[in-house]
Amino acid sequence: MAGNAPQGSSSEPESGVTSQAGQEKKPNINNNTEFVNLQIYYEQDGSETKFRVRRNTKLQKLLVQFCTHRSLDMKALAFLFEGTELKLERTPQELQMEDGDVIDVMIHASGGSRMV
Repeated sequence: MAGNAPQGSSSEPESGVTSQAGQEKKPNINNNTEFVNLQIYYEQDGSETKFRVRRNTKLQKLLVQFCTHRSLDMKALAFLFEGTELKLERTPQELQMEDGDVIDVMIHASGGSRMV
């Protein structure tokens, strides 16, 4: 009575940011390329936080979770990858992020006068 229904067609929430809790293995998916392990370095206190995210998840989702976890105001922060400010609608895949890449978080400098 075993049917030949496709195994990989079940719908799954697109949380993007995941823990390593027991998840079912799916055929035809290489877990090494579906997820990327990133570090967020908060320059204010020198701490690092590690996240495992899907490569196609918008960075905004990851950074909102980081700010919520740390009780930080996202609007007051700048997020940098390789020295360039991140656009939150981008994904790790679009930015070609690899395991161990670091997102730097610093307090957004505003106000003051222009230096000439």
